[in-house]
Amino acid sequence: MMSKIVCFCSLLLAVTHGMQFTITPATFVPGVTSSVNMRCNVLNSGSELTQLLLIQLDVIDRGNVVPVVTFTPGGGSQVSEVGLAAKVKVDGQENQFQNINGSYLSVTFPFPAVGVSGNYTCVVSGLSVNGLLTRYTQDAALNVGAVDELPRFMTAHVVELRTLIETLKNNKIALTTEAAQLRQQEQNISAELSLLETEYTTLTTEMTALRSRASQLSSLLNDPIADLDHLSSVRPGMKVAFHAAMSSLGATTAVLSTPLIFDHVVTNEGQGYSPITGAFRAPVTGTYTFTVSVQAGSGQRDSELSIMMGKTILQTMHMSDDIDYQHSTTTTIAHVPAGSEVTCEFTWLKGLPGYVGSTQANAPYVTAFTGYILW
Repeated sequence: MMSKIVCFCSLLLAVTHGMQFTITPATFVPGVTSSVNMRCNVLNSGSELTQLLLIQLDVIDRGNVVPVVTFTPGGGSQVSEVGLAAKVKVDGQENQFQNINGSYLSVTFPFPAVGVSGNYTCVVSGLSVNGLLTRYTQDAALNVGAVDELPRFMTAHVVELRTLIETLKNNKIALTTEAAQLRQQEQNISAELSLLETEYTTLTTEMTALRSRASQLSSLLNDPIADLDHLSSVRPGMKVAFHAAMSSLGATTAVLSTPLIFDHVVTNEGQGYSPITGAFRAPVTGTYTFTVSVQAGSGQRDSELSIMMGKTILQTMHMSDDIDYQHSTTTTIAHVPAGSEVTCEFTWLKGLPGYVGSTQANAPYVTAFTGYILW
């Protein structure tokens, strides 16, 4: 038995005064027909409209008129929810006033399902030349063709192809989504890598600075240890300190550039001080501190008393004139090479010299010279 092959390529053309409504094709096969187009045109001739108000496509559902798409000039198109399974594509265009003719509304149903079939009505509303509301309507039907009218092998292949097409579409959507996600992940990873590179550079810089600082601190720590080892090997356990004063009977006349004699020795560790010469001779090289404390007797004039190392002044103090029993003290710290002598001398005198030291038996040792090694 030979099957009959039917080509659904018909065009339903419904024409009424002032408009035209077409459905292409008028009969479709679900899963086979790729699309159905419905188009409402305002005719260039025969229309009495001077102003277009709307073009609307309605479907007759169980005796009720339900809008599918409404197109209004300046307001665009609005798609109503009528339970259609297929997507609705709307393309509206309008030319108002003098060029109103040629406006249209086009609706496309891609791969229509059975539910798309039914009776449709196209409505065109506007104002006529006389300003009256004018309405054009036209009906058309969209029918479903029988699938079994196709050859069986074609039906099976069509269904298979349709399924494959839908699968490929779904796969494309999934792959597109996955590709977008991967691109976003790539951007996130690139941003994280850039941040990590910046942090690594910062940490490297900080580590370099810390290593340099550690090296400096290590050098500072090693130097004192080396100095202490050196001092221990040169003079292990050696102590240098002295304290000498002028006795109660040893008041001394102030003489310029002459060492004062401190004849009463209290302490002389290292045997560096001589009560005969009044000089301290450093037994070892080191940093020393020296202090001189002087009481000036009656008749003393303005003067300056200095702590000397050889001919070099280490420290000077000034004493005012004509003040009985003035007491003055000064201290210095100096590096003294071994063998160098440190003394106390007047380096400036105003007028006649006075006296330093104690002349009273009940107040001895008020003038003294002391010193000791620091390191």
